[in-house]
Amino acid sequence: MSDFIQQFGFGQGDRGIGQQSKRFKGEGGKRYRISFAWWEGIEDGTPNFEGETPQFVGGRRLYIPNVGYVFDKGPEYAKYAPDGARTSIATIIVVWPTMSNGKLDEDLFKRGDFDVMPWVFGQNKYRDLEPNHANFHFGTNDLVINCTDSQYQKMSFVSAQKNLFAGLLASKSKKMQERGAEIIQAVSALVPAIRDEIARDLTLDQIREKLGGISASPTGDNGAADVGDVDDILDDLLDD
Repeated sequence: MSDFIQQFGFGQGDRGIGQQSKRFKGEGGKRYRISFAWWEGIEDGTPNFEGETPQFVGGRRLYIPNVGYVFDKGPEYAKYAPDGARTSIATIIVVWPTMSNGKLDEDLFKRGDFDVMPWVFGQNKYRDLEPNHANFHFGTNDLVINCTDSQYQKMSFVSAQKNLFAGLLASKSKKMQERGAEIIQAVSALVPAIRDEIARDLTLDQIREKLGGISASPTGDNGAADVGDVDDILDDLLDD
């Protein structure tokens, strides 16, 4: 079957049908619990949570007014971007339902309320995430994100016990296993286009066409999050 054709049925693989992919963006004053979802092997249905790292893609991009973000492919491209190039990184996460303090909303979790989406961020955030992963491996732990500024996406990170995505797949509950399988399917659908979440790969002629012939102007907290008795609660939820 072609990559751009997806087979599904009523209640079987149709989660999100007709919806455009949306990126994760934090809202100031809110906390989010996420699982890193893009692991080696996921496209074969067997994500390796014990692997060295979740998967990321990255590249240098330029913002061109009236065009948007494009990949930086040299000085001729930079002429159209007054702010210069920056490195951006993308991955795929599961955003779980939480209350304002970052604690899992158990009722919504039981109902299967979650979002699988790309997350695009700069290299500074990537460096901030590294020590969390080094101390609390993202294959066995989630991350709680505290967003303090919506516009500039200012965030701080602490780890949370258990990776809920891995927990769904390992659950004794068939219903929870099916939800884990939904996540695998959603992540696998996002992977082929994840690079496009960073920027578009345009030629100079395509940029000029979009600009309508406009000439270029010269541009001279490490530690585990206190989110309740997660061990007992999550074990009960995952096996419901």
